[in-house]
Amino acid sequence: MFVLLTAVIGYRMVEVVKDGERTDTQITYISRKGVRMYFKSGGEAIMTIQGDKMKAYILDTRRKTYMDMSSMASGFVGIYLSLFMRCRGAENCSLDRNVIKPTNEYRIIDGRRARKVIYYTKNLKSLIGFTNLPDSIESWFVKDWKDLVTAEKTRLEFFYRLVKLNDNPQPELLDELYEYLKSVFDRYGAPISTISPFMGRILYSRRITVKRLEIPDSLYQIPKGYKPGR
Repeated sequence: MFVLLTAVIGYRMVEVVKDGERTDTQITYISRKGVRMYFKSGGEAIMTIQGDKMKAYILDTRRKTYMDMSSMASGFVGIYLSLFMRCRGAENCSLDRNVIKPTNEYRIIDGRRARKVIYYTKNLKSLIGFTNLPDSIESWFVKDWKDLVTAEKTRLEFFYRLVKLNDNPQPELLDELYEYLKSVFDRYGAPISTISPFMGRILYSRRITVKRLEIPDSLYQIPKGYKPGR
C-alpha cells in the first residue's frame, strides 16, 4: 500500500526571544498553508487552513494534550492587522499609513546593516482599550536577507487568506492593507530584531536563521496520541 505524502514550500525560522530575564528559542514553520511554532522550553501552536475552515491549536507537549482555539484564530490575526487601521465604528475603518515610520538610524546586527523602524500602536490601543501597551514598538529591518523577507511575506499571505475566510464588512480595506504591507517588505525588508516594553518588562526577539524547505502537511496536524485538554 502506498501513502501519498504532500508538502508545501515554506520556511523554517529560528529566533531568540526574551521576556524580561527569561530567554527561550522559538522555531517557526511558515507557508501559505499555515504557521507552526515550537518553543524550546515546551509548548507548541498550530494555525492553518483546512478546506475553507481556519484551525488553531495549542499543544501541551508534556501532557500530550491540545486545546482547539479555531474559533479565535481570525481574532488573533485581526488584532495584529488592526494595528494598521483607523476606525470609527466596526464598519468605518481606513488604512493608516502613518503607523510604520522608518528612521535614518542604522546599526549592524549579525553582520547585516539594519534600519530602525518604529510601529506606533495608538490604533490598537484605541480598539482594545489596553493602556498597558507601549506607544511604539522598535524594529530593525534588513533588506539583504532575502529568505527572511520572503518568509515574512509568506506569513502575511497566510494571515490574509485566513482573515478572508470571515465575512468582512470592508473586504476592499483588507485587500488594500495586504498590498500596503507587501510594499513595506519590498521597500524596507523585514525585521531581524524587535524590542518592545510591556507591563514593566522588555520583550525582545532576534531572528537567527531562516531556511527554505518543503513542509509536510502533517506538520499542520495534531500529532498522533494527543487528546483534548483544558
